[in-house]
Amino acid sequence: QQQQQQQPQRAAGFRGGVRLHVKNLGPSVSTQQLRTLFQPYGKVLEAEAKAFDDGRCKGFGFVVLSNTEEANKAVAEANGTKVDGKDIIVLIVDNKLKGDKGGKKG
Repeated sequence: QQQQQQQPQRAAGFRGGVRLHVKNLGPSVSTQQLRTLFQPYGKVLEAEAKAFDDGRCKGFGFVVLSNTEEANKAVAEANGTKVDGKDIIVLIVDNKLKGDKGGKKG
């Protein structure tokens, strides 16, 4: 019975598109700029440039595209492009590994 109750919660975490991690962002990059940057690759479901309290970007952010094909295209085409004078790094976040802190110890 416990497994049946936990399954819907676990499944919900994997819905809603493919999450990309965008690194090496300049201090002036905003969430809106990040959203605009990734719109040519597909439907942007969510975008966020992580910022300090003063509004400066922390150098990374996240974008969620609607499917794997769009995410792969974004990685292939946006990775290494210059944004705010810096070459950005775009990676697909593997949700299956999220929370797996045990790893390959021992």
